[in-house]
Amino acid sequence: MNITRIAAVVSLVGMMAGATGGLVAQDAKDDACLRAVPESLSGQIPSIFPTYRLIQAGDYSADVVKAEKKSHKGGPCLGIANGNFDGRNAKDFAFLLVSPGKPALLVAARATQDKEWTFQELLKLGQDAPGRNYVDIAPPGKYEDRRADSPGDTKGWTSNYVSAFQGVAVGHFGSPGVALFFNGTDWVRLRLGN
Repeated sequence: MNITRIAAVVSLVGMMAGATGGLVAQDAKDDACLRAVPESLSGQIPSIFPTYRLIQAGDYSADVVKAEKKSHKGGPCLGIANGNFDGRNAKDFAFLLVSPGKPALLVAARATQDKEWTFQELLKLGQDAPGRNYVDIAPPGKYEDRRADSPGDTKGWTSNYVSAFQGVAVGHFGSPGVALFFNGTDWVRLRLGN
């Protein structure tokens, strides 16, 4: 009888674990941010950024989503944008990666010829709540850095830039943020005005 009870308990624990795993997987698939990127891209994130995860819709408060959704051009997830950053006909992505106690990262993923992804870490955004940051598309055009003072880290910063392709806009909600454009080899950065 003890063996029967043990088997029943093991079976029950297995069913509960399976049910819980199914619910977690289903919830993940229902997340607007996880649906916003291809599985081939999201599947590579853990091996390249092992202590980070892709931002999720649940990282944003309902009030922020409601207030910002109208002005956000990147889609239903406020932390992911897709566009054409390098002039090819591929669908490129920019997104936030988050990890407890670490700065949020802005990362770009560009499709390669062989349908793989090239990842580039663009900025570290700080350790505040990830749901305070947005990622959006910066349209092609002429840009000037709107701040007179130079940033502490000058690598990649420029005072003006003309882009024929889309770029990435990132920042805190309610602030102008930063625009980044891929110039064929690197990303140039400018601070946006109001």
